[in-house]
Amino acid sequence: MEAAQALGVDISTLCAGKGTCGKCKIRVMGEATTRLERTESEMKHLSEDEVQAGIRLACLTRLGESTVIYVPLRSRVGSQRLQTEGLD
Repeated sequence: MEAAQALGVDISTLCAGKGTCGKCKIRVMGEATTRLERTESEMKHLSEDEVQAGIRLACLTRLGESTVIYVPLRSRVGSQRLQTEGLD
């Protein structure tokens, strides 16, 4: 999460990084996927197909310096606008 934020990629974290919402899915590329242990929360939020495809929860995943990840659009936080006036 910290690396993505440092690069300006905001990842959805409705649970504040506690691993309870499952919204921060990322894809770990390459061989790194085989070295990562799944957490109990990931077992709850990720299907076996997702795990086999390298999908992990960003808030619970600690990666090495040279690991490459992909952040799907559904996991990103886009720009937001606040409506300050009602529809009268």
